[in-house]
Amino acid sequence: MGIDANTAAPQGMPSSTTPYLRMRATAVYHYQKDTYNGEVPTDYQAPIACVSSYYDPTNATTAKNKVGLPDIRLRDTLSTTPPPNRTVTSGGLTNVATTDTGGLSNNGVVYPATSLTITTGYEAALKYQAQLKHPNGRPVNEQLQKAMAKRAASGNLTLAEQSAIDSAVCALKIFDGSIGSPSDAVIPHGAIMETSFLDARQVKAIDKPATSARNYDLDVEQRQPLEIRTTALDLDLLRRKPITGTVNSGSDFLIPNSGIIYATREDALADASNSTSKDVSATDFRLDPTRRPNGIMLINGSDLSRYSTYKPEEKGLILASNLPVYIQGQKINTANEGFFNRHTKEEFTDNSLKALTDWKDAFYARTTLDQNFACRPGQFTACSTGETWRPASVIADSITVLSHNFKLGFRQDGDYDLRYNYDGNYTVGYDVDGDGIIDPSTSTKTVTLSEVALKVDIDGDGIADKTSVSIKESNITATVAARLNGFWENNFVTSRNFTDTQYSSGTTGAGSSYFNNFVTPIQRRVTYSEYVMEICRKATVTACTPDDWVVGYDDINQNGVSDNVTIDGVSVPEKDIKANQLLKAFADAKVTPATFDITKLSAGTTARPAKDANDQGYPRRVAFLRHRTGQTVTNGSTAITGNANTLVLDSGTPVPLGIIGSVSSLRVSYFPYTSTLTIDSIPYSAYSSSNRPRTQANALWFKGTNSGTENFDPQYPLWIENSASLTGTKQPLLVPVTQLQYPFITTGSATISDSGDASKNGSWLQRALKTETNLIFAQGNTPARPIETNGGLENFVRYLENWRDISHVATGAFIQFKRSSLATAPWQVLTGAVTSNDIGYGGARTVFGYPQGYRTSVGAANVGTSTTASTLGQAPYYGAPNRFWGYDVALLTQIPDLFSQRFTTPSVAEPNEFFREVGRDDAWVKTLLCAAEDNTKTKAGYDPANDVGSGFKYAISKEQRPKACQ
Repeated sequence: MGIDANTAAPQGMPSSTTPYLRMRATAVYHYQKDTYNGEVPTDYQAPIACVSSYYDPTNATTAKNKVGLPDIRLRDTLSTTPPPNRTVTSGGLTNVATTDTGGLSNNGVVYPATSLTITTGYEAALKYQAQLKHPNGRPVNEQLQKAMAKRAASGNLTLAEQSAIDSAVCALKIFDGSIGSPSDAVIPHGAIMETSFLDARQVKAIDKPATSARNYDLDVEQRQPLEIRTTALDLDLLRRKPITGTVNSGSDFLIPNSGIIYATREDALADASNSTSKDVSATDFRLDPTRRPNGIMLINGSDLSRYSTYKPEEKGLILASNLPVYIQGQKINTANEGFFNRHTKEEFTDNSLKALTDWKDAFYARTTLDQNFACRPGQFTACSTGETWRPASVIADSITVLSHNFKLGFRQDGDYDLRYNYDGNYTVGYDVDGDGIIDPSTSTKTVTLSEVALKVDIDGDGIADKTSVSIKESNITATVAARLNGFWENNFVTSRNFTDTQYSSGTTGAGSSYFNNFVTPIQRRVTYSEYVMEICRKATVTACTPDDWVVGYDDINQNGVSDNVTIDGVSVPEKDIKANQLLKAFADAKVTPATFDITKLSAGTTARPAKDANDQGYPRRVAFLRHRTGQTVTNGSTAITGNANTLVLDSGTPVPLGIIGSVSSLRVSYFPYTSTLTIDSIPYSAYSSSNRPRTQANALWFKGTNSGTENFDPQYPLWIENSASLTGTKQPLLVPVTQLQYPFITTGSATISDSGDASKNGSWLQRALKTETNLIFAQGNTPARPIETNGGLENFVRYLENWRDISHVATGAFIQFKRSSLATAPWQVLTGAVTSNDIGYGGARTVFGYPQGYRTSVGAANVGTSTTASTLGQAPYYGAPNRFWGYDVALLTQIPDLFSQRFTTPSVAEPNEFFREVGRDDAWVKTLLCAAEDNTKTKAGYDPANDVGSGFKYAISKEQRPKACQ
């Protein structure tokens, strides 16, 4: 972490002293080089390497490593077959190519871990970092905070606290360059790296702020998934990299022969909804929005073997973490299947269950054992070829299985940075009255805002119920500033350039956890009215001021270059032309419908993205006419005036900019709602059926108004949610139509409905591919209660994709040993019955007037008291797979590892050779003695068992059976 005193405040942050992430690192340890001895706490274990973990997931470019650093993408960590540069030799891997990628990351690069003691120059930095807190008050690095406090008191550090210091020093030395040059002699570059994605189950908030009933009533359009940071372990690279040392004779591997890997992160924060008890927080059905369930990801784990022949010391894998773990299948063939710890053999030779979709007849029909199942050459006499399967266990807060088709994606895919995803509601200030200044807190001047109209809590009491709140402009918080800028909690992905039909009607939409997770609300794009957009070229909406919003037009002077244009005697860069300047500039430059080029609008339209790809990551909104110096606006003979950047209101309604005409006569026009306005000496008629914006395909779909009644047909003007309080610089709040309730409908009318099922059709959810995982799942789960299920055993393994009609083959075991303390979001995100498919779960529609629910059948409840299934689901983030699950009998053939040994207690006495005899009158024994079998199949048995059914005979003779089945 760090701050740069030479620059202004990071955009949207409270002040110039706000710290921001500049480097992260991972400290790696191995017992072959140095051991940890808990009985000698002052003998600290030395790390074997530092791995950089600074990752910028903004987009595909920023995610690349900086110039001069190894490009870990060349390691091809998700390849279908290992390319030559994944070959691990005893001398280590050759550094991959260093090319100028334009990246901003330093990720997965390995550095030497020499001299990591706290030396002069780092003590102050570590103390500073130990004191850092998130805006919500939680510590940034709690382990470092504990470690520095203990160190100051000359106390002994735990291994976790020692590693917090080691990783922090790693980061500082990587950042200042004193650590030395990258070297993958010990660990391959890219074997340990940072990733990020959205976990749609881990929704940030689920209850309205003011409620305490824990009934999950937060409007679905206001929810958003948490971003998860994970340390990705490439098990294929780690298992094949040998390591030698002086602690033990012989060589080992980065996945040690014991199989044990301990993995954690210092930035994970547990659910702290109950400040006094971690256990209560895990079970109180409250979601803590400040939690950070960052975790570990396992990739390329199809083969966990280190030796090809039998070595009794090679145990497999035991990953132990206090964090959530994500396991992604590895594609290794052309069958589009993914594997983790693959079984290349089955228990029997005469049936291949994996190729079947129904096991009921085949499972018990197998007879011939495969002697090469679950063995290695040399382990048993009959084992000639064996297989690479090894016993594997993952012990974690939670475990999620991902198919190899799951795409992490980047923030820009879902406009992540443009949503309310910051921690804490700090003050940023906002110029509400448009006088050009934000009045300081020492001023007595206040502005009046309506919580009801803005639908946001302004006075901090948790309820948005007041129609008049007086507040100083300097005290306006980030959340309120975003609302004044025209943005809800989510921005509905209005800046990203994508085609709706790829997701609403196709099944090939590009995958990204940041976009198609079916919890992030996305505004539908259909054939609808086309309006002009404006952008604010700042990274966050909270940093945008009323003067920042521009429309822009490239080459307004038609001279072939983008330069300045003079408007009202002021020179303005063409890219910075505002909505209130655009038509005046067109008139001055004599831009006619014949010469107007819609593709040159810098901010684009509701049917077109921003012209420059670099602008497509900035906030966008529909452009409305605002006052400017030198502008004239009249309604008849009445002048309409106001401060710069305040809305021009037509009888209380704003004036949007839209596109009118055909291809040969296209132009931008103002569309007053009720009156003809004369703007800069040009009359603009009121909105009507013959004077309205043209309709265009793939245009943002908004709710409209037909004389005050909601209507979704494009022939009507835009619905303004806060029309009752539109004064000053406030932006009209528009109401989008989202994919959550209306994923497939493509045409608007007076009302809309959609009975589609996103778990069956379209690509609003990423589609999984067949995956096989063979391991012991030892993890926490979430609790159930009378009004809410936790999904049961079938949802003990967690999913984030649409697995409908896709198989997840899993053999091993399931062990639930705790409640999840980080990944605490429930399986069922809506409770109660469905009032109706028009209303959804609960007694009222959402803030936008839509059903409170998700258009997916997963977890759908019944409608009221009837038996008619609802079309609204309660678990939107996945589609259930075909679960081919079972115990892995291969575990019975293995020497117990350190995890399985925990389940046995050696006897301290002689074994008891006597057994209690159970009487024949025991109910359980009676049932066994009365057993019958199907005579049509077995052709065996004794007397007919008519009480069981036709064609059945008792399994034992009459003299052995109880009287109940004579």
